Amino acid sequence: MDAPAVGSADLMKLDWLQKLASETSPSKLESGTEAGLQILENIKSALVDAKDVAEIARYLKTIHDIQSQASTQRTVVGVVGSTGAGKSSVINAVLDEECIVPTNCMRACTAVITEIQYNDSEDPSQKYRTEIHFISKEEWIKELRILFDDLRNGAHQPGHDHMGNDTEAGVAYSKIRSVYPDLTRDEIFNFHTPHGLAEQPSVRGLLGSVKVLTAPLAKDFSSLLGKYVDSKEKSRGRKKESEVMEFWPLIKVVKIFTRSPALASGLVLVDLPGTQDSNAARSAMAARYIEQCTGFVTVICSKTDDITATEALKSLPEDEQAHQLYEQQQALEAKLVKTQEEHGPVRQEIDDCTKLIEEYQKEIDAIESALSIEDNEPEILFSSPESLKRKPRAAALKARKRSKTSFDSDDSESEDSEDDYEAPEARQESISKADAQLHLRNVKSKKKTLLDRKEKLNRTAKPLHKEIKALKCQVKDLSSRVINECIKYRNGYSRPAIQQQFADGIRELDQDNAAQRDADSFDPDHEERDYAAVASALSVFCVSARAYQKLSGRLEKDSHTPFKGFRGIEDSGIPALQRHALSITQSVRAANCRKFLNDLSHLFVTLMMQVVVEEKPLKLADKEKEQELKFIERAVNELRKDIGLSILRACQAWRDLIRVHITNKFSLAMRLAVDDVTTTVDSWAQPKVDGGLPAQTYRATCVRDGVFKGAAGPHDFNKELSEPLEKRLAQGWERVFSTHFPQRLDALGEELSRKLKKFQVKMEQHPIMKQSLWYDFVARQILPFEELFKETKYLKALANIGQKEASRLIKPAIYEAMKSAYEHCGQESGMGCFKRIKEYMDAHVGSVRTTMFKTATTNAKARLDKMVEEVAQEIEKDTDRIIGLVEEDYKSLVVDRDIFKALTAARESLHDILFTADKQFRRIY
Repeated sequence: MDAPAVGSADLMKLDWLQKLASETSPSKLESGTEAGLQILENIKSALVDAKDVAEIARYLKTIHDIQSQASTQRTVVGVVGSTGAGKSSVINAVLDEECIVPTNCMRACTAVITEIQYNDSEDPSQKYRTEIHFISKEEWIKELRILFDDLRNGAHQPGHDHMGNDTEAGVAYSKIRSVYPDLTRDEIFNFHTPHGLAEQPSVRGLLGSVKVLTAPLAKDFSSLLGKYVDSKEKSRGRKKESEVMEFWPLIKVVKIFTRSPALASGLVLVDLPGTQDSNAARSAMAARYIEQCTGFVTVICSKTDDITATEALKSLPEDEQAHQLYEQQQALEAKLVKTQEEHGPVRQEIDDCTKLIEEYQKEIDAIESALSIEDNEPEILFSSPESLKRKPRAAALKARKRSKTSFDSDDSESEDSEDDYEAPEARQESISKADAQLHLRNVKSKKKTLLDRKEKLNRTAKPLHKEIKALKCQVKDLSSRVINECIKYRNGYSRPAIQQQFADGIRELDQDNAAQRDADSFDPDHEERDYAAVASALSVFCVSARAYQKLSGRLEKDSHTPFKGFRGIEDSGIPALQRHALSITQSVRAANCRKFLNDLSHLFVTLMMQVVVEEKPLKLADKEKEQELKFIERAVNELRKDIGLSILRACQAWRDLIRVHITNKFSLAMRLAVDDVTTTVDSWAQPKVDGGLPAQTYRATCVRDGVFKGAAGPHDFNKELSEPLEKRLAQGWERVFSTHFPQRLDALGEELSRKLKKFQVKMEQHPIMKQSLWYDFVARQILPFEELFKETKYLKALANIGQKEASRLIKPAIYEAMKSAYEHCGQESGMGCFKRIKEYMDAHVGSVRTTMFKTATTNAKARLDKMVEEVAQEIEKDTDRIIGLVEEDYKSLVVDRDIFKALTAARESLHDILFTADKQFRRIY
């Protein structure tokens, strides 16, 4: 079939593409993006032979730029929680993997930061891939110096088990031996230095390197990875034969790549052991990951399967269905016991009959065997089986008699005596064949009597057995339903309770800030915000990773473990969490796709106009063309100026907003914080009973630049010193960047969209332009750009990054001011060292407390100013791009640039591609 004539009206239609560009459905948008990417590849193929032509090269670059927009954007979600809370198990379940992230019910298994993201490789041998990033040599030497210091200080504590697992010295020794399992404590001190240990062949090649592991199967991958990230228990003596070097102390981060559907949209999960890690490099890395995390707050309550009905029912109201189900369960259990008691004697007598029948059969077989021998002897030698030398057990006979009384409905056989069940006496002698025949008939008769009796007993037992089986199933089902109701009640109670606790915490923070801001006018009954909305906005998920894995057919080694209370996979809570994880990326994905489709639409129009160039230009004389181009330039310049003024006014409004709510509060907040830090430092020096720090903990914290996680818990001097300032700025900061700033961005987007619409109306009123066949098509192109101005999510994300970085500049400024004090105090030792440490720290803080807060606020203000500039520049960049495209479209109606004049093959190929393009998008609907 011949292609339609060049320039036909059908070629101009992009209705389905433009409809897609305003979609909200992530699935449709992503399908449209995939279709668009394929069309772009076809266009590139059509143009590749003419890539040396300047105009064609420009189009190819434009195509490349549009394609790059379709790349998946990372959305980082950190998973934090206490040791043993089940973080790794939950992550595995969300990923639909049994054990991608190593887990262990006996100890903390993931001792390193673990980042999990989507694996783009389609190579089956690399289905699972990991990059293990090791710390640098300098970082390991610094860590070893700290560990050596802990060992030395532990040795100076007489009368104390300084090498115990709960002491700094014990932890330090265990960590060193994890990497160097051959070393004893004495060998470490007498023969090694931190620098020397870092040069050991076993670690020298690892430090600063990245090790890549791949595997086609999850179980093989987990085994490979576990060798690096698993932390094992250590003994305090010399190395055992089974102990080998561990790698986790040397690892900064582990990056796992897997083709999990949950990650395909750009979601990145990070399993964070904690930001108070004693390894400085890993602690800093954890802090950086937290900075990358999105603003979503989500609470996950794991291990919902950890529940017992007996305990749970005590907490449930009496009218809850669980109590009714439990009563039904107890009634059925009582009935089951009674039925089993009835069934027991019958079953026992059946078993006894079976044994006697087997014994008589042996007797029959022996006699028949002897009689089968063909000879002329009048007698046979007959020997009774050994098992028939005694009578049946008295207990069995008594049970039989009891069962007759209880269950026989026919008394015709109830007159049988015990002799009927008596086995023949064992003997070994010659008897006549005639007597043998008589004896055989007698034994067969007794066997027949037992078979009849057994058949009758089976008829009695069968309904009882069936009833027992049915009762057991009913009891099991009720037991599961009781647990299910208990879990549902606990989950239903926990979710709103956690949400309310969260809202109450926000309320307390607001009230505290309000009281600090103006104590005289503070009203505790005044609600600063809608706290019910704050509570409902918090996502809370109650999940059981183990139940989900089991119900999904995994955890085969745990086949003996019952999972009562989960009627289906949905009850485990994991599917809902998976859907939530996907939804986190939806807004980012949707905005990205819409931008891609809008730019794609513009490219198509531009190329269409070049393909049908003979119908495109207005039929104007050169002077008229010049006048029209000047008109377009004036209109565009007015648009640029108008939009520029809007951006300028918006930037000033943002700066005013930040000044009023944040930077104007710096002076008062600093004065109050200066007083508070003196109290904070004094609290460190108090006796332990009054909440102070032990001497060793105080010094160990200084050695580690103010951050230490010891047996007594985590300590962060820098955080404690910065909190008085951060706390007083928190309310205004949060209000600006959670409410006011996003609203102002939306308002600016609406304003710019209106200005572009105004430009379009102006062009519509120009009579010459509308004479072009292509005018309506070009005019329609402005509509997606109007919507693009309203798309402010990426601007909000940019502003959010900037304000986060600004808020996090306070603590580093405190650290810089305190660094010399930490170094000095960390080097103190010997008699009176603790007194000297406290005195020096008190004096140092007194001398720097004002300047460090001044530096912190100055740095924060500079970053906020830079953030405003970054947002403004991003808006200007986008508006310049959009206005440039609009200008090019309108000028193309006037200027004849037939770039395909000498490229007939490329023109024909493009014609076919563009003519069918919109049909590709129609299929999505």
